[in-house]
Amino acid sequence: MGKEMVSRGYDIEYHHCSFDVNSIDGVVIKDLEIGLVDGTAP
Repeated sequence: MGKEMVSRGYDIEYHHCSFDVNSIDGVVIKDLEIGLVDGTAP
């Protein structure tokens, strides 16, 4: 989803998992006032 929104011209803020830096747990699209976060336990 983040890549698609970047291709549409939005700035994306990625939030990485604290246990696995290769895993993204959330994205924020400030221009749209949207934040999506994975809330599952590691």
